[in-house]
Amino acid sequence: MTTLCGGILPATEEGWREVNQLVADQRLQDAATAAWETEQQRLRDEIDARCFAFLKVELEAENVATRVTAEQKKDFTRFRDYVGAWSLPYLPAPPQAVAVFLMSESERGAAHMVKLRNSISAVHLALGMDDPTRDILIRALVRQAKAEEKAATSNKGNT
Repeated sequence: MTTLCGGILPATEEGWREVNQLVADQRLQDAATAAWETEQQRLRDEIDARCFAFLKVELEAENVATRVTAEQKKDFTRFRDYVGAWSLPYLPAPPQAVAVFLMSESERGAAHMVKLRNSISAVHLALGMDDPTRDILIRALVRQAKAEEKAATSNKGNT
């Protein structure tokens, strides 16, 4: 195909027909994809409706269990503000942002770090995001804090 404008526009009527056919083909493909996605959503909605009717009590229990508490929201707000000062994202948070925050709170003990970690996790999970606290960095950080606390407690008992 001969082109104009540095290869951007076709130079012949046949070239324009080819371009128009490509555009029409893409529109058909887009319409087929949209129809398929609509049908898939309809099927998922139908499955949800049938499951919800059967699992009403269990689903209510799951909702209660996954609800973010006021204390978790407060902890998450502290996390958000702290990592914001570092220009790190908080949603979704990278494990490094969680680590920096938890280390800043380490003086208050391992139990406090675990509480904060759990709050960050709860908010991410409630929003359907990946849980950054499951990362090896965070698991190792909490493990280290617990080990240091245990060692400090053991040393106090030996003196």
